[in-house]
Amino acid sequence: MNAGTAATSMQSLSFSNRLVPPSHRLSLVPVTVTRINLPKSAATVSTVKCCVSRQTTTTTSTATAPATKLASDASGFSEASKRANLVPLYRCIFSDHLTPVVAYRCLVQEDDREAPSFLFESVEPGVRVSNVGRYSVVGAQPVMEVIVKDNNVTIMDHEKGSLVEEVVDDPMEIPRKISEDWKPQIIDELPEAFCGGWVGYFSYDTVRYVEKKKLPFSKAPHDDRSLADIHLGLYNDVLVFDHVEKKVYVIHWVRLDQHSSVQKAYAEGLEHLEKLVARKVIT
Repeated sequence: MNAGTAATSMQSLSFSNRLVPPSHRLSLVPVTVTRINLPKSAATVSTVKCCVSRQTTTTTSTATAPATKLASDASGFSEASKRANLVPLYRCIFSDHLTPVVAYRCLVQEDDREAPSFLFESVEPGVRVSNVGRYSVVGAQPVMEVIVKDNNVTIMDHEKGSLVEEVVDDPMEIPRKISEDWKPQIIDELPEAFCGGWVGYFSYDTVRYVEKKKLPFSKAPHDDRSLADIHLGLYNDVLVFDHVEKKVYVIHWVRLDQHSSVQKAYAEGLEHLEKLVARKVIT
């Protein structure tokens, strides 16, 4: 699942975005954008205001909360928490001096190159620049991994530091069961691209979970590489580059059920986001 390895995002699971009905369309709202200027001597940081409006929803099998304005402060976050248990925090930054490859190198350290990570490039052209792919998406350090070999499932929760191993009849249902109680909050300002969730791959042999009688694993060719049949990572932290608008969105999803209160969830989520911005942009 490193960059350069064929991978796909599970579009039926949380939390990617696409167009929503007109009834969910929001008016323009102010968004704080940080501009990073990087002269040879030092980095200078200034902030500006911009207005962005996106019509988005989530591509997910779970219920989603109606679109809302940016949860940019504690009160906005608290309001969003009444309708959802997954709320994104983000910073919109000018990407003049930041490229997806540089961001990826900031995310993946040399001693962490074997860990799951990804860099996706869009193939559709930008709206105003026909020869430029609109979006690039970067992610690393998933909070959870699901690894499947035959019917043996390993679930590694990196936040809790736990590891669960079990044998199941249909491992393809595991990610869906994990996320079935999630209710992501739709944020209108996020780009119309993948903004977080499950990323990974399903091998060709996963058809054997569906056609158990015709294609049992007992008749599968010998696997001399011992590759997993399924390997998925859950990414709560994602960078989305908009090459047309020359911006990068640093996104962190906050799971409310992992915090004792909404206030604590917001405070810890904001602290995590600021560290994320500092690591991926300033350094």
